[in-house]
Amino acid sequence: MAVRGSRALARHALALAAALALLLACAPAGAAAARGPRRGLLAGESGSRSLTSARAAPAVDCPAGSGVPAGAGGACAPCKRGTWSVGGPDARCKTCPKGYDTASEGSKSARACSHCRAGYGGPSTCAPCPAGTWRAAKPGARIRVCRACPVLMTTPGPGAKSAAACNQSLALPDDPVASALLRGLAELAGSAPLGNPDLASWRPGTDPCTWAGVTCSERAPRVVTSVGIDFTGPCTGRLPRAWGELGPGLERISLSIASPCTSASDPSLPQEWRNLTGLKSLTLNNVGVTGPLSLAWLPPSMERLDLGGTRFTSLADDVEPGALPALRKLSVAQDSAYPIGGALPGSWSNLAALEELRVQVCCQELSQGPLPAPGGPLPDRRGMASLKQLDLTGLGLTGALSLAALPPAVQMVQIALGHFISLADDVVSGDLPALQSLSIGQYPQQRLGGTLPASWSQLSALQELSIQGQALTGPLPEAWASMAALQGLGLGGNALSGELPAAWGSGMANLTWLDLSRNNITGPIPEAWVGMATLRELRLSHNALSGPLPAKLPAKLASLDLSHNQTESMMLVSLNLTGNPLNASLPPEWGSMGLMTLDLSFCDLRGEFPATPWAALGLWHLAISDNPQLSGCLPRAWLERDMGLLVHPRECELPDGCTTTWVLLRDLASGVALDPNPLRNTQLTGVCAAE
Repeated sequence: MAVRGSRALARHALALAAALALLLACAPAGAAAARGPRRGLLAGESGSRSLTSARAAPAVDCPAGSGVPAGAGGACAPCKRGTWSVGGPDARCKTCPKGYDTASEGSKSARACSHCRAGYGGPSTCAPCPAGTWRAAKPGARIRVCRACPVLMTTPGPGAKSAAACNQSLALPDDPVASALLRGLAELAGSAPLGNPDLASWRPGTDPCTWAGVTCSERAPRVVTSVGIDFTGPCTGRLPRAWGELGPGLERISLSIASPCTSASDPSLPQEWRNLTGLKSLTLNNVGVTGPLSLAWLPPSMERLDLGGTRFTSLADDVEPGALPALRKLSVAQDSAYPIGGALPGSWSNLAALEELRVQVCCQELSQGPLPAPGGPLPDRRGMASLKQLDLTGLGLTGALSLAALPPAVQMVQIALGHFISLADDVVSGDLPALQSLSIGQYPQQRLGGTLPASWSQLSALQELSIQGQALTGPLPEAWASMAALQGLGLGGNALSGELPAAWGSGMANLTWLDLSRNNITGPIPEAWVGMATLRELRLSHNALSGPLPAKLPAKLASLDLSHNQTESMMLVSLNLTGNPLNASLPPEWGSMGLMTLDLSFCDLRGEFPATPWAALGLWHLAISDNPQLSGCLPRAWLERDMGLLVHPRECELPDGCTTTWVLLRDLASGVALDPNPLRNTQLTGVCAAE
């Protein structure tokens, strides 16, 4: 019994100890601390330490473009290139999608992932560069294009990051067409990378008809009919002679190079291309060829020859009669640093089918010399029976410019930067019946002299004539009044003298703009010029005009420049601006003018009417209606005379052709009801009140 009692006592003691431990664990921390350290089962642990270990570390607030890297001890750091963060508590830098990159460290949003990593590229997405191409990403560069390896070289696979990866050689194919194309491209590019990503398709073992810029016939046997390349890589080679092996099926070659070839081994166009007997169109830009330009080697099938950025030394005079029966367009635009002297080849008159001839062979800054050497007069072009457009710029043409030598079908002529000394007066009735546009200019160092040919009045179809900035002298030909088709005439910047021909007013009824500024013209503007019913712009500045303006000016005239004339003897008495959307306020300075009639209706005038500065204006007639944003009042001083206010019908487009109503200003001031109201559709209150 004693043993069982002791065992029961022990069990009670253990139960009591467990209850006490549970009670201490649930007690407040302050109470536990007051009792001192725990003993027994909880010995060595305090309440305060247990509570501290249960709390989380405080969050770190990172600014945009930074985050808390793993293992950084809670400190914010700038996001590395290729990552970004909007910031915030415990922010983490997020990685851009595969293939994408940022321009630098510290990117603040996903939009910064707009660049491609090295080895990736594409027009709209960042994809691995295909085999045979590469891309090395530069910090901040947005260029996405993967560049092609040199011809017959490729990369071990996609995703190449530098040109050094183009270390795999490709063998020439057995197909003679593919081989000729590849060898020709290799001649052009030399050892430089191709640059154009689409040229990576030019690979042995593939169908050349699928290559970029190559077109083949649809029917078997398929032959290459067209090769067109816009070459963006550096050109260190020469024109592709091997393309001469493509045979008579090739109809078109178009080769444009971003910068001229640096090779000095191209004295002229490849002689091997003589074998392309079916060639119809040849376009070469910045090919850098030198030597004489010879048309003799072109096949009879040629229809279009367009050469730009060339460095020819001369134009060969070697076209035989009937040699190029299909050639319709010939354009030569020489590199501006390599002017060509001499004349236009006389044998080019044998190009009977030619419709467009453009030869632009000059030049550096016009104020800098030396000029191309003179080369004789303009050859007779009348053999070019089909020629419609002629543009000759920079040729050393001399003597008197004769329009009689031009072909009869020509419609547009531009002759600039020659050595002509005068204009020949040799046009007879029936010459150049189709000529619509004529523009002539010279070097600033050697300006065109002489007088305006009266015989040009026979150019019945001429619509535009411009001879500006020359040294022409003498009067304006009265005979030109018969040029009824003329719409634009520019003779500014010469030394023309005499008075304005009155006959032009009735004869040039279709003229829309006329520039006679910077001459020595005298006298008044003729009254008859009101007959120029379609004239909208008239420039007469820097002359010696005098006398009053005509009572009426052309109805559609929108711009009149009379600055720098003999203004002390001129008086503007009538000004009609109706229907012009001026969108402005009235200038106070107009109050000192000698105007007697002023029409400002339908002009969208703004602001307050300048009553005080305009009080001394001696107007007799004023039209001011239909300006909704014009406010204020009319000068009271105007009541001293029988001044009239004009009102145009709302539907009238040409006031001179409509019935205009007018009322006296004093009737407006008396308060009489007026119909129509001369202040219709304005904010004007009437006549200003007496002070």
